[in-house]
Amino acid sequence: MSTKKEETRRRLLDAAELLLLARGFHQVSLEDIAAAAGVSRQAVYKSHFSSKADLLLELVKHVHVSKNLDELIVPVRCAKTALERLEKTIDAIINIETRLHDLALLLSSAAVTDAGAREAWMDRVAIKRGALQTARRRCCRRTTPSGLAHRRSRRFARDVHFGRNL
Repeated sequence: MSTKKEETRRRLLDAAELLLLARGFHQVSLEDIAAAAGVSRQAVYKSHFSSKADLLLELVKHVHVSKNLDELIVPVRCAKTALERLEKTIDAIINIETRLHDLALLLSSAAVTDAGAREAWMDRVAIKRGALQTARRRCCRRTTPSGLAHRRSRRFARDVHFGRNL
């Protein structure tokens, strides 16, 4: 059961997501978010977030949990072959990126001028990079003496990452 403070925090994060995606990072203030969530501005600063950048960092984590992104990688872990793992990894990346596209655009534009947004963006990039590196390590093991399958799967994973036509 959640406490009143946790419920208020969730309402603030939900309101922030709606307002930030609709109007953009620089057109929304913490006061706007507080009003949309039905709490006072003082409550936001005193009990929840010290700045809009702090709220943005928490929003990234909140969206990750609320959109069940960890569940999208379960099929990757359950795959039996390297090829199946690679296919499931690509599917997971596409699904994650689809769910986070608007937030990623918001973060990338805000990161240009705001240090806190830049930190949130770098956290997001680090998570993505780590997932890709893990998938590459798991999926791109040498499966033949010549390493032909290894080279092909690495090239395929690289092309998918950079959005090249296959």
